Amino acid sequence: MWSTSLSYFRRRWYEMFFGIHHLYIVFLLFWMYHAFWTIHFFILPILLFVIDRLLRMVQSRRSVDVLSAKVLKSGAIQLHFPIDPQANQAYHALSSWYLRFPSLSRSMKLQWHFFSVTSAPSDETMQLSIIIKPLGKWTCALQRRLLLAAEEARSNQPRKCPFSFKAGVEGPYGDETDFYIRYSTIVLIGGGIGVTPLLAILSDVLHRTRATQMNASQTRSIHLYHCIRKVEELCVLNSVNPNDICPEYEKQGLRICVSVYVTNSSSTNGCKYREIDLKTANYLSAKDDRNETEQNEDENCISAVTIHANRSVNSPVETISTVGPKGKSSWVAITMLSSIAGFYISWGLSNVYIVKNIRNNFPTNYNRAHIVIGCIIFGTFLLGGPVVMLWWLMRKRHSAGSPSPNLRKVNIATASPLETQAQEYYCATETDIDQESSEQQCSPWNGKLHIGDRPVWSDIFDSLEKEYNGQNIGVLVSGSESMQADVASECQKHTKVLGASSLSNVFHYHSVSFEL
Repeated sequence: MWSTSLSYFRRRWYEMFFGIHHLYIVFLLFWMYHAFWTIHFFILPILLFVIDRLLRMVQSRRSVDVLSAKVLKSGAIQLHFPIDPQANQAYHALSSWYLRFPSLSRSMKLQWHFFSVTSAPSDETMQLSIIIKPLGKWTCALQRRLLLAAEEARSNQPRKCPFSFKAGVEGPYGDETDFYIRYSTIVLIGGGIGVTPLLAILSDVLHRTRATQMNASQTRSIHLYHCIRKVEELCVLNSVNPNDICPEYEKQGLRICVSVYVTNSSSTNGCKYREIDLKTANYLSAKDDRNETEQNEDENCISAVTIHANRSVNSPVETISTVGPKGKSSWVAITMLSSIAGFYISWGLSNVYIVKNIRNNFPTNYNRAHIVIGCIIFGTFLLGGPVVMLWWLMRKRHSAGSPSPNLRKVNIATASPLETQAQEYYCATETDIDQESSEQQCSPWNGKLHIGDRPVWSDIFDSLEKEYNGQNIGVLVSGSESMQADVASECQKHTKVLGASSLSNVFHYHSVSFEL
């Protein structure tokens, strides 16, 4: 079990890792039957674990509609899911979610994968946005299915269901606070697809600025440093447009400076260094002077397409369930207390009326273990289950009277379940494809694109130290271990512990995880 948890094994044979780790059920049963005398020390953690599994099962059983799936030019996949309009503040920008596509393939039916979001909880479109880079078997299979559906739509072939529009969504998990807003200056550093949680932070700050929730003690300046290998990967950063969220964020006192570094030397055709303005220049012009071989390689690149669901206009949208371990605290507490109380009541009654009434050498381990397992099932499912059912019914009744999500604000077609799975399919219309081909190639962010260069963290932190005086600067890093180590070292060097004055800056380092 330990060996399959290693990153090398888990990324290549996820199915085996997933199956072997479910042997914890067998281990738990063996332990209860052979070491029953220790049950008093571990029964509460076992009960909490079973309750958590119950709530996760309830949340994950809902089939959530995928509003749209967009394959970016870098090959990354952008998915949009609907959120309950009454619970759009239930997650935070640095939250992560589990995703599952049951009909992707038989071997991947039970696979849950962990992803960070790029959307903000205050987004009025009531959508959860996730960007996935195809690296493993599951993500590559998802990308292939989407591209196949788009190709069939282009060629007018009979449309078949590549996989259901349904997805299992479970969460949120991770950070429970928006700690970054306490810093007046934030430094965001992301490598590759690691920029996705940083985009959620940018979106959240922009939404707060537009809603005039910012004051003098909160974020006023953001520096983003994004390292990518190829120019095409810039489309992930461009997937969030600050002008769509808060068009006048600069007039409201928010300053955002973006620096993108393209580290692949082949992008420069032998040039030592090039610098392009993100706002005014077409970033694809950086590739125009490459040799013929490199240009032919670009012809095999993925063309960006947006894939929508074919649905009835009046069909309801299945949103992410709010009944789960991260749902309303009062309901979670009632579920826990009722389940624990049900277990102890049933265990006490069984000791009085079953164990003590059997006088002929009542087996200590096995029969009592049977009783404990029965009491766990009774307390969790027969007492805690009705509470969860009541919670679900009240949420359903409350959602029925609330307005449906306004999904047209961002030009995304809605998706919801049809009558049968045979009627569900992805389709990419010619209009969608034309819109992607004519999409503006200039980045909406203010900053510089550095071609064929790598960031020198010592110089960057020197300039930050000169620019600001006496501030607590939050540094959030989402990238490789070497990048995190280098940035952490610079934060330590540029933070004075001895001899600090009122003009000295303090760099607070935070590591942001974007994958499991």
